[in-house]
Amino acid sequence: DLNKKHQQQGKLELLEKRNQIYSSRLRRNFLKELLNSNLRNEELEEGFLYSEMSQEVDNYSVLLFKFDGVSENSISYREEEKKLIIFAVDNITTEYCTAHETGYSWVNPDTLECYLLATGNTPLSEDMLLSIAEDTKEALYKISGLIKTTISCGIGSIETEASNIILSCLNAKKAISYKKEEDE
Repeated sequence: DLNKKHQQQGKLELLEKRNQIYSSRLRRNFLKELLNSNLRNEELEEGFLYSEMSQEVDNYSVLLFKFDGVSENSISYREEEKKLIIFAVDNITTEYCTAHETGYSWVNPDTLECYLLATGNTPLSEDMLLSIAEDTKEALYKISGLIKTTISCGIGSIETEASNIILSCLNAKKAISYKKEEDE
């Protein structure tokens, strides 16, 4: 009977681990869609549910972190380096979001751009977003030996509806392209 109980406990732990892996994968896919598409309310509700992301927040803002020169192909990485960078950036931003309860992150594997979806039950402010941006950049610079470049950050608008997250993302992209034009 003790052996059976031990087996059941093992199966339960395996199911919980499998659920975490699926939730993580669904969260990444949903974040990608959320940041790049206009989603209908049904798609939003389903996405939040299956990705285990909270929709019970008052506001959202997207912060975009870009490794300068990477998407323009002036800096390129070997495939192994790229995978290591994606892994490190994903871990850093996920840990930051979890520790500070600030939201969720997604790393675009093609461009190495990192998106942080800041969420809040208290109103997000520009000062809060600047603080998140500075803290995240500081954490990302800890892997400067890997990235070999500077990091730009664009902060999107603060939105009160999940359906407007894409607008915040577009504003974050505009902020980075504006900074790039200013630097040239």
